[in-house]
Amino acid sequence: MNDFIPVFGRRARFRLSKHIKNLFVFIVILLFIATSVEAQISGRVYKDFNVNGIWDSTATHLDQGTAGIRVEVFDRNGISKGFAITNNSGKYLIPGVSGDLRVHFTLPKFYTDGFITGVNKNSQSSIQMVKAPTTGVDLG
Repeated sequence: MNDFIPVFGRRARFRLSKHIKNLFVFIVILLFIATSVEAQISGRVYKDFNVNGIWDSTATHLDQGTAGIRVEVFDRNGISKGFAITNNSGKYLIPGVSGDLRVHFTLPKFYTDGFITGVNKNSQSSIQMVKAPTTGVDLG
């Protein structure tokens, strides 16, 4: 006996439209997941008053965030993938980036190396190589 019963007319269109709706919902969910996995880079630029290369906010040592610093990320080919300007706390966030990236902190000409230190092993360069997603990409 044949279990296959062909369906024509309205029922066929209804079944087809039901499958198309299910496929559409699946695609929307897949796109949502893909965009929510999108990575970001964040960190802080600060004046490191005790020159230890670490953000300090204790009563003894209070480092100061630096506003207005441009932080830009580039891919392996040197193509800019986004940038941010640090806020009043020196924090920045660059959304929508992932993979191996070069982070470039553009310091103003008046900014001296007095508080962006290179004397401690924890200190960072104004150009850093990172793999996104990541946080704590600081300059201090």
